[in-house]
Amino acid sequence: MKKVLFVFILLVGCMPEAIEMNRTTFYNGFDLRPYLEKQFYITPLILDTDYEILAIMECAVYPETKVKKGYNTTKLNYENLSPMEALDSMYVKAKEMGANGIMNFKIEKKEYNNGGDLVPYYELFGYAIRRK
Repeated sequence: MKKVLFVFILLVGCMPEAIEMNRTTFYNGFDLRPYLEKQFYITPLILDTDYEILAIMECAVYPETKVKKGYNTTKLNYENLSPMEALDSMYVKAKEMGANGIMNFKIEKKEYNNGGDLVPYYELFGYAIRRK
């Protein structure tokens, strides 16, 4: 019985403390208007208009990382990479190919292990197209 009570006290003592939080709303998305203003169309859909596929694009954007070594410690610092920066890099590559759009667009935030630290990066997919 003492062992059960000890385990119960140990588990209850290790539980995180609840905190109060005000109502909060988070939005996540892309403002595609800057691309539309340049007559460049980005959509997660497959278009039902006339177009030609120029390339199947897959793009991975990794942040710059720096290792800072101290006495008996190693710390990994990495830049904060936004999804819009990743999208911009895909846009530039598609424009270089002569595309005026990306359809079937997808983006995923992933992480890779760098010395025990999880570093976020983005993978993007889509078809570079030329709308007619």
